[in-house]
Amino acid sequence: MLGLIGQLSSIEKEEFKREVQNQLGLAPGQDCDTICGAMGDEEFREFVEYVKEALLRKKRRFMTELQPAVYA
Repeated sequence: MLGLIGQLSSIEKEEFKREVQNQLGLAPGQDCDTICGAMGDEEFREFVEYVKEALLRKKRRFMTELQPAVYA
């Protein structure tokens, strides 16, 4: 997994690890080696891309400015 996320900063790597745990339903700090190791190469690459997209969606959601409420 580290080869596919090697270009990320240490903060991004921690976010990535937490999102992997979240996607797999693991407890915080629980390792995903057994589950990720059981995936085929293509399935693992697709999973990594899915996790990256999930992180991007979360960041976009939290970084968007709140629009003031408009009352008619």
